[in-house]
Amino acid sequence: MDIARELLHMMSPEQILKPADIVPGYCPETIFQLAASHKDLFNTCWGKVESDPRLTLSDTLDHCRRASICQFATAELAISMLGRGINLASTVKEYALTAWNGIALHHPDPEPLFNWLSRHECRPPPSQDGLDTPLIITARHDRVKETNWLLYHSCDERERWICAMEAATRQTDKSVYVLEIVMKRICLSVPAHHSEMGWVLKIAHNVVQGTCNHARECKLEGVDIVERRAIQKVGCINAFVEDSLLFPDSLLSDAREANLPNLADFLQIHNSETRRTMALV
Repeated sequence: MDIARELLHMMSPEQILKPADIVPGYCPETIFQLAASHKDLFNTCWGKVESDPRLTLSDTLDHCRRASICQFATAELAISMLGRGINLASTVKEYALTAWNGIALHHPDPEPLFNWLSRHECRPPPSQDGLDTPLIITARHDRVKETNWLLYHSCDERERWICAMEAATRQTDKSVYVLEIVMKRICLSVPAHHSEMGWVLKIAHNVVQGTCNHARECKLEGVDIVERRAIQKVGCINAFVEDSLLFPDSLLSDAREANLPNLADFLQIHNSETRRTMALV
């Protein structure tokens, strides 16, 4: 890669933009086009071609390559490219799901670009034919900051419940935070009532059952960490329904059989407190 960078530094802007038969049997491509899939190489190319005001750059990259650039572009780069006639926002609008998902999955720090796209009237797309959305992708990969941004720019309630369901069973520390911010967002948009209780109970069941299954598989190794995560997640879910959840005895039994006494005790104490509160109402 260092050699490629050195070669680029020796090339003129015209050479970078000149089509060449680089791959036999394929249409001629420019170095500029080929660099679109690599952050460092593209930034080097852009620094050279952007500095020459004589060059026309608006037609140098197709939408596919612009979408690739979106996976690493900073807001500053997007502004600079727009100033030379290359509008990344138009690509994101035209190929919304592909472009947004690429950013959600691959961009190292997408929030500044998200904000820039939002200012240019680009909105995260809803699910199409059951395909994953950028929100589902960031949540699934435990990208907490990115998930939080997308939660407040997405209008699809179903997406949020999917994120919560998946975070409930994922055995990672960050999944606790993902579940927490998702449940908070759901609570803000739809206050908990009877129609949501089915979802909430299922998520809580998934937390406990998934933790039990994981504990059985890993035996004694890391069980305390697994328990801690489950207790945090159950507490987060319960806060959504104002401490009104009751866990079936079968789940408590499963927790004890999986050698998760702390989780079982937590659920039992919680059930006792919930019944006491309900009796007072």
